[in-house]
Amino acid sequence: MEEAALPLTQPTVALAMARDLAAMLRDEPRVRRLWVWSEHGHIDPALDYVELWLHIDTDDEGTNYRVSRISASLPDQYPDVIITVYRLTPTALDGHAPEEAMRTEARSVPTGRASWTGRAATPAAIERP
Repeated sequence: MEEAALPLTQPTVALAMARDLAAMLRDEPRVRRLWVWSEHGHIDPALDYVELWLHIDTDDEGTNYRVSRISASLPDQYPDVIITVYRLTPTALDGHAPEEAMRTEARSVPTGRASWTGRAATPAAIERP
């Protein structure tokens, strides 16, 4: 008898997506933080919807282009999810804190880089769903 695969819950997919994005952006030193929010059926009742926010500490066109290109690969990896990625640059923030530019329910995502989180990425520092 074949075992049925357990379906991934919507928050699990969102966190997996955020962690994938964090891994892809690991070599971008100007990306400081990452947050995620998700809701099933937010736009389309049959689909998951995920919003990601990237805090980028520069308006440099090269950095923002690379980050945009990397972010644009997410729909290929998650074709059944509606994805929006916000780049929170100094110009976009206009003097506000990054947390003011996102949903209050957004969750900070561990990145595995001490420079992103201010602490070493240890098992104890990783948030669990």
